[in-house]
Amino acid sequence: MNSKSNVAGSNGDDSVPLTRFAIFAGVILIVSLLTTAYLWAMPGLTESVLGGISLLLFCILTIWVTLGFCIALSGIKPMSLALASRRDEGGEPSEPERVTVASCDEEITSQRIALLVPIYNEDPAAVMACVQATAESLRRTGQGNRFDFFILSDTTNPDLWIQEELLWSRVRAEMQSDQPAIHYRHRANNVGRKSGNIGDFLTRWGLDYQYFVILDADSTMEGRTLVELATRMDGNKRLGILQAPPIPEGNHSLWARSQQFSARAYGPLFNFGLNAFCGPDGNYWGHNAMIRTQAFLRHCGLSILPGPEPLGGEVLSHDFVEAALMRRAGYQVRLAADLDGGYEQCPTTLEDHARRDQRWCQGNLQHLKIAVAPAWHPMSRLHLMCGAMSYLASPFWMLFLIVGAAIYITQSLSIGPVLATSVFASIMAMLFIPKWIAVAIMCRHRPTNWGGRGRIIKSMMLECVLSILVAPIMMLYHSRFVLLTLLGTKVRWNAQNRTANGLRFRDAFSSHGYQMLVGVLTTIAIAWYAAGLWPWTLPLVAGLVLAVPLAIAFASPTIGNWLATSGWLSTPEERNQPRLLRRRDVLQSTYAAVCSPTTNPSGWFGRLVQDPALYRLHQSLLAASTPPPDHLGNESRPASIRTIRVARKLIREGKVESIPRNMHRALLGDASALKKLHHEFWATQDAA
Repeated sequence: MNSKSNVAGSNGDDSVPLTRFAIFAGVILIVSLLTTAYLWAMPGLTESVLGGISLLLFCILTIWVTLGFCIALSGIKPMSLALASRRDEGGEPSEPERVTVASCDEEITSQRIALLVPIYNEDPAAVMACVQATAESLRRTGQGNRFDFFILSDTTNPDLWIQEELLWSRVRAEMQSDQPAIHYRHRANNVGRKSGNIGDFLTRWGLDYQYFVILDADSTMEGRTLVELATRMDGNKRLGILQAPPIPEGNHSLWARSQQFSARAYGPLFNFGLNAFCGPDGNYWGHNAMIRTQAFLRHCGLSILPGPEPLGGEVLSHDFVEAALMRRAGYQVRLAADLDGGYEQCPTTLEDHARRDQRWCQGNLQHLKIAVAPAWHPMSRLHLMCGAMSYLASPFWMLFLIVGAAIYITQSLSIGPVLATSVFASIMAMLFIPKWIAVAIMCRHRPTNWGGRGRIIKSMMLECVLSILVAPIMMLYHSRFVLLTLLGTKVRWNAQNRTANGLRFRDAFSSHGYQMLVGVLTTIAIAWYAAGLWPWTLPLVAGLVLAVPLAIAFASPTIGNWLATSGWLSTPEERNQPRLLRRRDVLQSTYAAVCSPTTNPSGWFGRLVQDPALYRLHQSLLAASTPPPDHLGNESRPASIRTIRVARKLIREGKVESIPRNMHRALLGDASALKKLHHEFWATQDAA
């Protein structure tokens, strides 16, 4: 195993207890100092109920901010050393920050590895382009024969279902070999959503593979990264999950660009810090991680939570829980903070980002119930609590602000302006200093990859302004999501929108109008009742008052492209796009043309009924994908007699395109019915 891969091994674990002690001690010290200053700044605060609530909320929120700050600081040294060693080994790389360290001449000693791509109503052209680009990158390592891809479709849209099958056959033909092999199967019923999809595969075929990797529909990974993950897993038999950090890239709206820059510029510092803090007791983020199959099957089964949904029922955010179960079984869960080469796409609008967060919020709030269960490793319990706190922090902040305003208006407390300013400035500093440190490290070791120090610094300044403006908007979003979840509102898990098409004013006002109204009313209330608070609340109310125009600007690809041309918010992958991503983009354009609606006058279902090659392809995949009866509730159900009669009648009348769309899915899942329709069509053609 490569000497550098000790990041994922056990050689650095001796320093983990010391790092944890330093972080927890730092949190206690900083929180104690700030709490003392807060009490001095507002003498008499604890003499009222509102004051006690304010103090409690201040302590909780300060602990939350300080923990993230201290973890980030612990990443300074390992990040600096990693970037310095890469520069010493060969100067600036020809591709942006190629950090994978495996020597691909070294044979993987493990058995076969499954790459699982669970999809649900995703863009087939984008999915297949990601799969093929990753497969070709693996083949270039010379180790492609060790890997098998499995595209695990839960798609319910019949048109997308047919496109998936067609493009899968194109990918197989393009690859011209089975190194790596690319398989496809479609489930009749998406029982258990994504985790059920993966569980279905693992139950049926998992033991044929020593490891597996879950890739999201938009995941694209370098072959060298996957090879290195396998090498590290082979070198540490107690390693159950090895997480590679995903890098957002590829979208062009202002919102996507700001998120991509933030993750790329600041993410490494937090990742290195998290790795130093967690060591073998890390977490799992649901994709771009290599997992030991047998250990996962034996120890990571998910139970149904007691109580009604949404806090009970199926575990939604399964990744944190699976990591905790793996750690409880004695296996290590690690973050390979030094690995790049794993890419994903982020939402393109503020609304899409919030919609995804609402799903995650519901799943993470379930962790409150899970975290109090016995026998968890203390760090796993902390991960579960932090997952919930990432959403609870927003209503806590809102309540803290409301209580503070009430105290200011109703109680005649003398506020020490110097101390109050110091407390406020200290909390803001802990939020922004890690960003400045991360950029300073990048400026020292990798400035040319970002277009020079000037560009990365001005991009950081713009991102900081945008993050200040969007913070109160997300606070309202998250507070609303928490409230709705606690009131029993369930959310649907739909496919994510990853296309930057802009946002109309009407849609922006519909989504963000209430936030703007809250901002306007808050501004009026402050001016009327507490004008002295105006300087403190300006950052809060500005983002809310501007919520609608901000949402439109964030969704705009025009603004994003203009910023790209001007060198703002650019990432190394954008300035010097890796071969993997260039290939993916070419493939996606090619496959999008294949799926163009203009190629199918009769619609996709009509084309399948008429086209013998596409019909045979679908029937063969249907036969291969159908599980035994009652297997995990996934058995196929035949189309109704009425549905078949209506479809056959329309075919005889030459109106195959008129078969009602709500019948397509049932007919696609019924091999016998499709056979009748296909024969009916060609019998009609022969008679004509």
